Amino acid sequence: MIGIIAEYNPFHQGHLQQIQWVKEHFPNEPLIIAMSGDFVQRGEPAIFSKEARAKAAITFGADLVVQLPTLFSIQSAELFAKGGVMTLGLLGVKRLVYGTLQPELTYTPHREETIQQSMKSGDSYAKAIEKSMDMGYLDANTRLGFAYQKAIRNLRLPMEVVPMLRSPWATLQVPLEEQNATSIRCKIQNGEDPVGIQMPLEPTYTMDLAVLLYYLLRFTDKDFLTYPYAEPGLRERLLQTYDEGISFEVWIKKARSRRHTKARIRRFCLHVLFDVQKDTVKQYSELPMDAVIPLAWNENGQKFLRECKNEVRILSTQKQIDRYLHKNESVYFLEKKAAALYEFLKTL
Repeated sequence: MIGIIAEYNPFHQGHLQQIQWVKEHFPNEPLIIAMSGDFVQRGEPAIFSKEARAKAAITFGADLVVQLPTLFSIQSAELFAKGGVMTLGLLGVKRLVYGTLQPELTYTPHREETIQQSMKSGDSYAKAIEKSMDMGYLDANTRLGFAYQKAIRNLRLPMEVVPMLRSPWATLQVPLEEQNATSIRCKIQNGEDPVGIQMPLEPTYTMDLAVLLYYLLRFTDKDFLTYPYAEPGLRERLLQTYDEGISFEVWIKKARSRRHTKARIRRFCLHVLFDVQKDTVKQYSELPMDAVIPLAWNENGQKFLRECKNEVRILSTQKQIDRYLHKNESVYFLEKKAAALYEFLKTL
């Protein structure tokens, strides 16, 4: 059984090539995707609904798409990877495929001490890994692949990691620097026709977090240092750089610094919106993966769900999710709040 951890924000030509590669190299094995839901690792709402993104993956060859818990989908690499491999491990996935520009590089445990020392000195996780490899640059997906390997080792999962070379989109006349989800999102939000997208365009979100976040930061009487990704001075910096009518993205660009990266600020802001503090993230992220939420499936995926329902709790409807969360402490504890926030932000 093959697994992929993804966001598909949105589903594009590179994602299609990855699924085709899996189908070519492992033709008789089911393909299961653990996919971010309403909110993604960049620390923002997904540009398209999770249902639309999951359906695109099924259309192009995946057998089953299940949700990566929001608790993990909005975190930096190590927790994101942990949530992904826990989700796939619960379903019995034996091989995890990830795309990378540097498939020859592998993570080894002896580098961990160097990584931890670098992070204690103030380096980001990405910079710490680069230092441990004695390299000036590591592809972001390579760094994420290392996080997958570390999570698999720490969780003692019987799962093999299979790196796949991300090749250029040879069949499309698209510059290499535009062959990524960030460029496609920018074109969609600017009203341009995105080349390479492999899913129907739907009305994209008009969600801007700026006004809501400014209100919370300005008028809420909280210790904001208790939220994940907080740094001394971050709240004050955000308040100082806010202007009436400013968009969230422009606000983040104004507030960022060497100490406060855009990704870190976005994740901090999401945790403020969810009102989820550091100790809560730590508490729930140490719970075992206890269930799966399927988002889309084909005939093979449906058969697989039927076969494993006696071993794995399957939460297929919102009613089942609500009932389960009412009775259990779960890594899915944020799902109801995430869905409500996603819908609310569409109205702003």
